[in-house]
Amino acid sequence: MSAAYRMHIKLDVVFFWVEDGLCAPDTGLYHYLGFTKNEILSLMNSKDLYYNRWLMMAPLGLTLVGFGLCLTIDAGFTRYSGASWTVWVPYGVLGLAVFNAGVSIVGGAIINRCRYLVLSAAPLGSEKKPEENSGL
Repeated sequence: MSAAYRMHIKLDVVFFWVEDGLCAPDTGLYHYLGFTKNEILSLMNSKDLYYNRWLMMAPLGLTLVGFGLCLTIDAGFTRYSGASWTVWVPYGVLGLAVFNAGVSIVGGAIINRCRYLVLSAAPLGSEKKPEENSGL
């Protein structure tokens, strides 16, 4: 495992812990990983982090949604083909669990995409004012 990959894993652990409220940025966890408080806070506002998370989570979540629907529908077909309930009930429950996991991951991807868009937006007041039409 490369050093850059290990660093990425460390940063992701810190970000998830800080964002989910499991530890505040000033509790000392960042010192253990070799970061200062200001480095952690500035990296948390990095739009590349949110873009990469969105890029990984969106396809994964959509794939799980589709797979969960396929499992659930197939469990329904298994039920109507005359199989015992001990076959199709666990199969259907598994399908619903996979579907719900996919919906959760898609929701997280949407949150990361919104954070990326907010951080990459131009600051207020920097918009170009429209030119006034003269004579129309």
